[in-house]
Amino acid sequence: MIRPAGMPAPPARTLNMSRLATVLTGEADPPVTSLVVFNANPAATAPDQARLLTGLGRADLFTVVLEQRWTDTCDYADVVLPATMQPEHLDLQTSYGHHYTTLNLPVTRAPGEALPNTEIFRRIAAALGVDHPAFSDSDEDLARQLLAGAPITFEELRERTYARLTGVPVGSAPYAAGGFPTPDGRARLHDPALAALGVDPLPGYTPPAEAADPELARRFPLTLLTPANRYLMNSTFASLPWHTRRAGPPRLHLHPADAAAHGLADGDAVRVHNDRGAFLAAVAVDEATRPGCAFTYKAYWARRSPGRSTVNAVTGVRDTDLGEAFFFSRLPGGGRAGAGRPADRRAAPGRGRRAGSGWVISGPPAP
Repeated sequence: MIRPAGMPAPPARTLNMSRLATVLTGEADPPVTSLVVFNANPAATAPDQARLLTGLGRADLFTVVLEQRWTDTCDYADVVLPATMQPEHLDLQTSYGHHYTTLNLPVTRAPGEALPNTEIFRRIAAALGVDHPAFSDSDEDLARQLLAGAPITFEELRERTYARLTGVPVGSAPYAAGGFPTPDGRARLHDPALAALGVDPLPGYTPPAEAADPELARRFPLTLLTPANRYLMNSTFASLPWHTRRAGPPRLHLHPADAAAHGLADGDAVRVHNDRGAFLAAVAVDEATRPGCAFTYKAYWARRSPGRSTVNAVTGVRDTDLGEAFFFSRLPGGGRAGAGRPADRRAAPGRGRRAGSGWVISGPPAP
């Protein structure tokens, strides 16, 4: 984030969005009392879902959501403002996985009162009385500023629509001849800079924080992973019929040995829970996971899931040791199991036998 010089407002706090559940329920001091959500659906994607929803439901929290569709997060908004889609606004886009920058030009007018996020921010600033020349910059002005010093002008990019701007030649292998961004240009397996940060300077294995705990491992002998679904992009597309038909309903993938140990068959309905929360899924018995591990795909919307909860109901708030990134794709599971019925049926609450926290697999489900 670039803060323009002379901004007539004090710098805002920086709060980690992956910790939103704890931020909204006491971690932030002073408490957060206003929230603007854009390009995100935290009610579906953030960890410790039950705690997060408690925070989003606070009576003293004023929440504004900028959205194109009614998401789980919109359910907790005081105001929902319609945002434009990609064909309706100008944008400058780089990529996660390639070397090109693209100029996205609008090809149609936005319907109704839908506005780009940038224009909504300008209007919020004006309503708050924040006066600065930067808020007069149009989206084209912003794109030109970002391209300053690049080997292409805005006019050229508008004509070509995309350009390779990383400086890496086509067909080359970066660092094949060395030249790493280190003081001596060599790759480092031992980095003293990490030691200065209090981190092990050598690459190593860090066991999962919960699954490696002996007491938790005794109570919950299975480890749950939450990979991405090939038909979804985080929670984007999780409301679209074409994608949801191919993604299918939430499934819990179990190795045949673990399924047999729990008396489960393919398609049985299960309730997975721990001390943080619970979600419902259908069992998929296959060898896509090894014994002792299970997985379910992330990013389903609660409003479109059985029981109106997702796997993030059981994930915890924890940061990585570097960068304070999210750390919620692996957790322990366990508990007792009973027989279930078909995958599209909902498990009846209270039918399973509870073993502290962890997994409860309930059956037969209610109609």
